[in-house]
Amino acid sequence: VDSLWMGVPFIALKGNQFLSHMAETVLQNIGLQNLIAISERDYINKVLLLSSDLNALSKFRSILRGQLESSPLLDHKGFAFDFNEALRNIWNVKLKRMP
Repeated sequence: VDSLWMGVPFIALKGNQFLSHMAETVLQNIGLQNLIAISERDYINKVLLLSSDLNALSKFRSILRGQLESSPLLDHKGFAFDFNEALRNIWNVKLKRMP
């Protein structure tokens, strides 16, 4: 997330490790599924494609922060609302179970 905030994209390699899942989640939530590689060969191809056109890369880098800001990852109000609703639901369920 920090690299994207600073305008530095990354390619994630799909895998079974925690970091792979985290990278995939971040990229999916900001609409950059195309930066998720499904194999090592795909990873290399995506890196080469992303780095081959410096003008396109520069434009891409300039929009990354805005894309991150408008994503669910930085929707603080939405998160606070959903968290509040979850706590209310937990409280209500707990009250119903009390004798």
